[in-house]
Amino acid sequence: MDIELGKKVISSDGEHVGHVDSLVVDYNTHDVQSIISRSGVMLTVDRIIPVETVNRIDDEGDVHLTLAAAEVEQQQKFVEREFLAATPEELEPMPVTWATGTGQTPYYYYPPTSSHGFRDDTPFFGTAPLAPPDVEVESNLPENATRLGKGTDVVGSDGKKIGTVEDVVYSDDGSVTGFMVKAGFLFHHDIDVPADWIESISDDKVRLRVTADQANETHDTA
Repeated sequence: MDIELGKKVISSDGEHVGHVDSLVVDYNTHDVQSIISRSGVMLTVDRIIPVETVNRIDDEGDVHLTLAAAEVEQQQKFVEREFLAATPEELEPMPVTWATGTGQTPYYYYPPTSSHGFRDDTPFFGTAPLAPPDVEVESNLPENATRLGKGTDVVGSDGKKIGTVEDVVYSDDGSVTGFMVKAGFLFHHDIDVPADWIESISDDKVRLRVTADQANETHDTA
């Protein structure tokens, strides 16, 4: 089964309920758990659609569900937010310190912009920080799951960026069998990546077992 990112999501009663924004993949097994369906234009809503509710993919690549439009509206919304973790220095003026039992700060700044988290006595013109702030991401996906979508970086085992994910292919049992990597700065052609090349999938990248050059050579000899 080939789910192309960006294609329409159609309910069982024929309504266009969104488009495929990304896939939710298990970190360990690389199995597809859900589809993130995005609806709306200005104010978008992302919903987590279980992959078991996919009925078929039509000739246009659109995804047809076993759920009616009203049932799609009842599916859980996908939530992802970024927070800046407050440093010990920034916590000094805080009136209360909460015991979390984890050793981690209980304070976060949202949204994560540089305009938050500075003390009142900080000069307006100051030395820029040597390292970027520690941004933490919170989402309502399962702990063992990550979001794999169009534009996710794909790097070789040597750390070189090969390109970005264009679309994902998975089998009827839900396991990822490969994906298409869109040509990038390093290579000027698309590359089909089989599942056995995948070393790991994280929130920001897919790392392969082969180097970037090996991936390119395999494509050229295919």
